[in-house]
Amino acid sequence: MKNLVLLVILITLIVSSMQGQYRQVSIREIQQVPYDSLLVLDNTQNSVVANWTKQASSLYRAVAAQRETVEVVGQVIVPAKVVTFTGGGFTMLLRDTANIPDGAWSGLFCRAGSGDTTALKNAGFLGAEVGDIIRMRGYVDEFPTGSSTGISSSTQFVPIASGFEILPVSMPLPPIVPKEVKDFYIGVFQNTKPGEGIKFTTGEPFEGVYVELTNLDVAGIVNATNGTFAMVDALGNEISMLDVSKWFTLRVHKDPTSTYATPVVFSKIDTIRGYITSNSGSENPRGYRIAPVFPGDIVYGQSKPYVSTHRRNPVIISSLDTAKISVRAYKLTGGLPLKTVLLFKSINNEPFTIDTMKISALDTFKVNIDPLPENSFVKYFIKALDIEDNATIYANSADGTAGLDTSKGFFFYKTLDRQLTIQDIQYTPFTNGRTPYLGATNVYVTGIVTADTSDLKNVAAGAIPWYMQSEIATEGWGGIWINGPDARMARLKKGDKITVRGTIQESNEVTRIGNIDSVLIHTNDNPLPPAIVQSTSFFGANAGNGDPIAEPLEGMVVRFNDVTVTDINPTFADLYEFAISDGSGAMLARFDGKSNYSNVPGDTVVGKTIIKAGDKFDYLQGIIYFSFRRYKFIPRGDTDFGTRTPVSVSSKNEFIPGAFELSQNYPNPFNPVTTIEYNIGKAGIVTMKVYNLLGQEVRTLVNNYQIAGSYTVRFDASNLPTGVYFCRLQADGMSLVKRMLLIK
Repeated sequence: MKNLVLLVILITLIVSSMQGQYRQVSIREIQQVPYDSLLVLDNTQNSVVANWTKQASSLYRAVAAQRETVEVVGQVIVPAKVVTFTGGGFTMLLRDTANIPDGAWSGLFCRAGSGDTTALKNAGFLGAEVGDIIRMRGYVDEFPTGSSTGISSSTQFVPIASGFEILPVSMPLPPIVPKEVKDFYIGVFQNTKPGEGIKFTTGEPFEGVYVELTNLDVAGIVNATNGTFAMVDALGNEISMLDVSKWFTLRVHKDPTSTYATPVVFSKIDTIRGYITSNSGSENPRGYRIAPVFPGDIVYGQSKPYVSTHRRNPVIISSLDTAKISVRAYKLTGGLPLKTVLLFKSINNEPFTIDTMKISALDTFKVNIDPLPENSFVKYFIKALDIEDNATIYANSADGTAGLDTSKGFFFYKTLDRQLTIQDIQYTPFTNGRTPYLGATNVYVTGIVTADTSDLKNVAAGAIPWYMQSEIATEGWGGIWINGPDARMARLKKGDKITVRGTIQESNEVTRIGNIDSVLIHTNDNPLPPAIVQSTSFFGANAGNGDPIAEPLEGMVVRFNDVTVTDINPTFADLYEFAISDGSGAMLARFDGKSNYSNVPGDTVVGKTIIKAGDKFDYLQGIIYFSFRRYKFIPRGDTDFGTRTPVSVSSKNEFIPGAFELSQNYPNPFNPVTTIEYNIGKAGIVTMKVYNLLGQEVRTLVNNYQIAGSYTVRFDASNLPTGVYFCRLQADGMSLVKRMLLIK
C-alpha cells in the first residue's frame, strides 16, 4: 500500500509538471453525481423527461461553446480497437489512478468523434496498451440525451489529439470489482411492481467500471442477431450483457478468430466480467448492462435442465375436456442427466398439487389434467430437476425471463362451455400480460369495430388499422387488435358489429386475433363503446408490460382530459411519437392516425396543423397500444382531438422571437441532398450534427455563433450509405432531433 501511495504521488508530480492551460480533473470528479439525484431516479424510474440530467456529469454542457476542454489522467483498462461497436474502435476504458478500494466512480468510457480519428491515430491513441497511464484532453458528453426511459444517458469523454501522451510510469492493474445483480436491477425486466427496476443509486457509481458477477443463469435472449442475452441471479434479479467487444458478438465487428456463440437459455454462467454501460433505443429501459470485453470474461458452469415448448391440447378447455399438457426437457451440454419433470397445478386457487410428467417421445414429457366443472380456474407450472436436484422452472408463456418467474404468473385456463369473448382472451390476473389461450385456432369472437382504415394508417412501425371492442366492456379487458388479410378486412367500418374467426396471438407483447379467415358483419352503424376516461400517469415509463392498471385497457378506446403536449420528439429514433400529460405524468402518443395534426414541421406542405410542446387540448382520445417496452396512445381521426389551444402560431417562413425550432428535412426520404431549416431564438453558439443509427457522428453541418433568426442548411450525403440518420440541433442549452432517411 505504501508503494502504491508513493506511485500516485509520483504520477501527480509528473502530470503537474506537464500541465498547461487546461484544468486537470479526476475521473471521479467527472463521474460522481449526488446521491439524492439518483434516489429521485430510483423512485421515478426516470419517467420524467427532465430528470435525465440527474445522472449526467456535472461537467456536461449541451452547448458546444460552453464545453470546457479539460485534462484527465487514467490507467488504460480496455485499449482501442477492442470495443469496436462504436467509433470504429477509437474508444478506450480508463480507471482513476487514485486508490479507490470499492471502485465507485472510478471508470470512464472514452469515445472519439468520427472526425478526430486520424489526428488521434497520429497522436498515438492506438498505441496505448492495457495498464498504461495516459494523459489526454477532451470534453465530457452524454449520449443519448433527453430520454424519459431507463438509463437515459451514459457519460462519455470525447478525446482530442492535442496533448495525448502515454506517461513514463506504471502501476499494477486494479482488481476487478465484485458486484451483485441487485446493485443494478431489482426483479425481472420489465418491472411491474413497486420497488423493482433500475437501481440508479447503486448502479451509477459503477458506470464504466470493470466488475465481476457470479452464479447466474441465462434466462432469455435479448437480441438473437447481436448475440446478447439476459441473466438472473438466485433471487430472480435480472441483468443483460451487451455485445460491445469484438470477442462477444455476432455482428460485423466480431473478430474472425472469435468462437463466441449465444448461450442457450438455462446455461449456467459461473462468472462474467465486463464494464458497466447501457444501450440506447428500445433496449434503453433495460438499464445497466455488463459488457464482457476480453477472451475469458465469460466462464460457463454446470447448466440446469432445459425445459420449453409448452403445449396444451385443446387450448380452450370445456368441462368435458381432458387437458393434455406437454413440454420438452433435457440436459444441456455441461449439465447433469435429467431425473424428473413435475407439473404443479392449483384448481380454484387451492394449494398446488404435484403430478409427475411421463416421457412420451424423445425429450417430450406429458401429463393430463382431468375434466373439471364449468368455470373452474386452473393454474400450473413445470419444474425439471437433474440428478442433483438442480431445478429449472417454466412458469408461463411470457418472453424472456418473465416466462421463468412464477411471481409474473402461471400457465392458466378457465373451463368454458361457450364461445370465447374478448374479455376471456384478454383477461389475466398476472403481470406478464399474456392471454391464457395463446395459439388457439378457429376462434370466433364478436364485437364492435372501433378503428378502421379511415382512422389508422397501415404501417409496419405502428398499429395495424383494425380494432374491435366488446359491447359490454365498461372498465377493461374488452378491446382487441384484429389482424387479417387486408382484402378481407378492408370492408370493415367503425360501428359494424362483427364476428371474426382467427388465431389468438401475441405480437410484440400485444394480444390480437390474427390470421383471420372469416369475417361476418351482423349490423352497421352501431353506437361506439364510450371512451374510458383515464390518467396519463398510468401509461408512463413505470408501466411495464402486464401492468395491472394499464394492461386491461390494451386495445380499448381511452380518453384523457385537459392534456398538454410536453415533448414533440421524446423518442430518439422515432419521428412520429410525441408525449402528452394531463398533469399526472407523461406518456407516449403516436401519429399513426389519419388526423390533420402532426408533430413534423415539414408536414405543413401536406396541409397538416403542426402541434408544438406546450399546446393544450381539452381532451384527446384513441386506442391504447404497446410497443418497444411502452404503452402508447394512438388518436385516430380529427374527432379524437378536442379543442386545441396553441402555445404559439407561426408559418413555415415566419420567425418568432424566442422560438427554437428544427424543421423536418425536405425532401425526406432523400438522395443524396436534402435541406434542413431551423429557427434560433437567442444569439449564441449553434451546433448541428448528423448521427447514424449506431449513434456515431458522421457530419457537422453547423458549429458557430449565430444571431437569432431563421436558417437553412444543405446536407449532401453523397459519401454515406443508404440508411436512417439523425439530425441534432443544439443551442442555448436545448436540443432537438429529426429522423432522416437516405435511399440510394
